Amino acid sequence: MSDITQICRISGKSFVIDEGDLALMKKLTPVVGGQSFDLPIPLISHEELLRRQLIWRAELHLFNRKSDFSGKAILSFYPADADCTVYTPEEWYSDAWDAKDYGRDFDFSRPFFDQFAELVKIVPLLSMAVLSNENSDYINNAGWNKNCYLITAASRNEDCYYSNYINDSSDCMDCSFVLDSELCYQCIDSVNCYSLKYSANCRGCSDSAFLENCRNCQECFGSVNLLNKRFVFFNEQLSEEDYNARVAEFSLHLRENVERARALFEVHRLKFPYKYMHGEMNENADGSEIFNSRNIYSSFNVSNCEDCRRVVWFQTAKDCMSSYAFGMKSEQIYSCLEAGATSQRIYFSASVFDSCLDIFYSYCTVQSQNCFGCVGMQRGQYCILNKQYSKEEYEELVPKIIEHMKTTGEWGEFFPMKLSPLAYNQTIAQDYLPLDAGRARELGAKWANETEYERRVSELPENIDTIPESFCEQILYCNETGQPYRVIKQELAFYKKMQIPIPNKCFWTRHMARLKKRLPWKLWDRPCDKCSVSLRSAYEPGRPETVYCEACYLAEVY
Repeated sequence: MSDITQICRISGKSFVIDEGDLALMKKLTPVVGGQSFDLPIPLISHEELLRRQLIWRAELHLFNRKSDFSGKAILSFYPADADCTVYTPEEWYSDAWDAKDYGRDFDFSRPFFDQFAELVKIVPLLSMAVLSNENSDYINNAGWNKNCYLITAASRNEDCYYSNYINDSSDCMDCSFVLDSELCYQCIDSVNCYSLKYSANCRGCSDSAFLENCRNCQECFGSVNLLNKRFVFFNEQLSEEDYNARVAEFSLHLRENVERARALFEVHRLKFPYKYMHGEMNENADGSEIFNSRNIYSSFNVSNCEDCRRVVWFQTAKDCMSSYAFGMKSEQIYSCLEAGATSQRIYFSASVFDSCLDIFYSYCTVQSQNCFGCVGMQRGQYCILNKQYSKEEYEELVPKIIEHMKTTGEWGEFFPMKLSPLAYNQTIAQDYLPLDAGRARELGAKWANETEYERRVSELPENIDTIPESFCEQILYCNETGQPYRVIKQELAFYKKMQIPIPNKCFWTRHMARLKKRLPWKLWDRPCDKCSVSLRSAYEPGRPETVYCEACYLAEVY
């Protein structure tokens, strides 16, 4: 096998399917009824495929609507005008309905996607992806959380607010991709930290602020690339007395001082080298934010994985490719969104999880096996377009459908954008791969009308200690977008405890600002800025950071 260069039929840009991709695709070849079906060479680029997948995932966009089961008012990531049927998790998982009641025969005179689209509109879908939460109504894609508000992609947290991809943490706010931490504020890509503020890519740090790429540090401020340090101020080692005096001068309970410290740190951080990728304890890893993994290629936010290529946000998975989320003790997932949780051999599907096996082109399906083109299926087996078949009938019919899809050009394609019930700008596709309304519609996606807010600025109190609880009743206005927002009581208590000024931006503006600070899900060829060895890095050539290979970085920093 040799590399194949393709021209993306959507973007017109060239992209490469390399030998490693081809080898894994061959390994993942699906088998139905003893027949093998080759995975076709992709016709759209890796980026455009990811865009297609992400339009099926909503996170922090939540809407008021009515349950189509009970008629009661509910919260859902599907807006009221979405062309789909929505049940609450309690209703959806109940025995009051059966997805097989919506089954229909396959029509070989029509494209598969047209028939599948009809199911997406009528079969009940989950209003929210939540499980076993307590006092945490305003969260999504989340389980086993307590007293949390507006968090997503989150598990096993307590008293956390306005955060995404946060797990096993407590008393944290405005954080992204944070794990096993407590009392953290405005932190990204950090693990096992305590009382850490305004920091990124830290491990085991505490009682500190404005840190980047630091490990096991206590009481440090405005510093980069520290290891096992204490009382370091802008990378200068001080005595405890001098350190406390210098930090006190900043008076970080005042907003203008936070912004001054942030500006100083942005200049200071560029004086130090950055490792070409964020990751540790890997063998043969290519990408960024990769940990405890081996044989990973062109992937991001991966942990405890093996032999995976072009995946994003995967944990504890093996032999997976071209997919977003989430693995979790799963194998052989190909071209999917949200597939995993002890599942195997899942192809071209979205939201398929919880011990699923041999699933093709399905959506919102759990605890099922040997299903093709199913929607809202629970504990199904040998089903096609939600219709029940015998094992023998299923294994005879599916190969015929695959051959039909080959003639229509559908086999090997992920769901077209037009099939998603969600508008492009209601999903994380807009967060990570933004488009304007015109381009989104050209690609077949829906677009939701966006509210234009009057630009006005709220006068906020400076002294956090004197703000009464009644302040939470006031309507504030984001100084960037004009969007109205409020401070909830738990949030105010957190600010007081942490001596943090009231933010002058709404939670959505703060969320997007955090995402912009993270490295993109894209790699570039570039040289090490010290030894000139060739690298593949998420640091695009031309960025202001000095980027080193691992050997040069370790030699200088450690």
